[in-house]
Amino acid sequence: MMSKHIVRLCRHIILDDFGEYVDRVAKVLLEKGRVSFYTIRRLSQLDVRKIKESLLILIQHNLAYWAEIPENNRSVVYYHIEIKEVLARDRFGIYLRHCDELTGHAYQILLFLLLNGKVTLKSLIEELEGIGKSDIIPDIKLCFTSLVDHSYLIPVQISDTQSALDKRNVAEAIKLREQAIVLPTKKELAEIRARIDQDKRASDEAVTQSLKRKADDPRPLDPNKAQKTQEILDEDIYFRVNYERFNILERNAQIVSFAEERFNKSAAHVMRMILQNANEWKSNYGKPESVPLSFTTIVKMISPSSGIANEIVIKKEREDPTHYQVLKHYLDILAENDAKFLRKKDDQMGGIYLVLYQDICDKMKQTKVESILQEKYGRHSVRIFRILLTKGKLDEHNIARFALLSYLETRKLLNDLFLADYIQLQEIPKGTERTPSRTIFLWYVDLDNTYKKVLADLYRSLANLYDRRLYECGKRQKLIEKRDRASIIGNEALLSEQEKQAAAVFEKVLERIERAEVRLVELIMLMSDFK
Repeated sequence: MMSKHIVRLCRHIILDDFGEYVDRVAKVLLEKGRVSFYTIRRLSQLDVRKIKESLLILIQHNLAYWAEIPENNRSVVYYHIEIKEVLARDRFGIYLRHCDELTGHAYQILLFLLLNGKVTLKSLIEELEGIGKSDIIPDIKLCFTSLVDHSYLIPVQISDTQSALDKRNVAEAIKLREQAIVLPTKKELAEIRARIDQDKRASDEAVTQSLKRKADDPRPLDPNKAQKTQEILDEDIYFRVNYERFNILERNAQIVSFAEERFNKSAAHVMRMILQNANEWKSNYGKPESVPLSFTTIVKMISPSSGIANEIVIKKEREDPTHYQVLKHYLDILAENDAKFLRKKDDQMGGIYLVLYQDICDKMKQTKVESILQEKYGRHSVRIFRILLTKGKLDEHNIARFALLSYLETRKLLNDLFLADYIQLQEIPKGTERTPSRTIFLWYVDLDNTYKKVLADLYRSLANLYDRRLYECGKRQKLIEKRDRASIIGNEALLSEQEKQAAAVFEKVLERIERAEVRLVELIMLMSDFK
């Protein structure tokens, strides 16, 4: 069951992006779960047309899905909202920020898709023609094809608007009916599900192969050479943004920043180049380690003119260290550090290195939790938290002894951390009686539970920022209305000095809120999506 803060945050996002009517429909789906059209109409108090238009908007933007269920000799369509898709809309700014790493007109293409949900290449071309940018259409086509080839954009079908769980259940029922199985065993059910997954992969591959069609080369034929053909993207296929692909770019950016905090800019540069070349999306996504990279390959990535030797001190014997030795030293530091950025697999030919995605993300999460604890409860709380992580379950006396703190201070900090759900308590009775005097109390850290608690706090804080923005806008409603008049836009001389000062203060407040939102969204991505 989702928390009330996540529901509140989702409603803020939908209201901000789509308006009041869509928000009222989304409220029913968020609070009631999977419901029929009749239930939406009864609870939202909207007319049929507005409900249909709102549902169409939610489905177009991949926020809602439907399922047709047979009931009493008739079919009933149920709708439900996808929470992850709604929360992902807060990350659009971060996704657009990474367009600098991509080619050509990636920003313009990505912005168009994010604003419209599912689109075709033809609709993008028509949009460009409508605003008088026909000259960049060939470059747009090439960039669009490149984004599809690298899985930044993925194709969608009409069936993708249906609930994935319902489609799987229907496929299982069909397979069971074909094999005349009434009560399947666990083994038979596993085999059926494996075949369903195999059929889905085959269907996805067929869709991928149908993305491109062959087009004749417009150049004149050479009688001495066979006519060349080239593949172009089918302009009638719908595409959407692949959020997971951009999550990887943000994960890599945070890993690079973490390396810079731990070491220096040169170590971050080495890590950035390794991540760029170890990123195998289709074959390695979701795995705890990257593809292996040899030392020779890494040497070719990083130029001697990159200046990585300027920020490291290596003991000189007779002459200055070579670029080979400096890079080797950086790789050893990254591999031997407790954050475990790299793992050295083999010593032959300089070694083979792998990026330990899972270990780095775990260390980043732990570091963020420790910084939160230090800000809320002081540095002694971080000391206790680390002791419980390394030593395991301990009683109060041992914790005070390891932490070099007084017993009273240790007990107070343990109580504060326990009430905030950062640490847990286990009771071990000495006998059959469970009286406190005959019970041993052991404190310990459950990292998964701690991360869930931090994530819930982040969602609550982000929802509070939306509330604060609405409050600030409501407090200055008259100023906003006056500033947005057609006669005022572009001619702020019509505003009084007091109004100009109030507008400047308002802009600073909004800027601070937006910066806080970006920081919270980055933390949420770290705690919930990175792997």
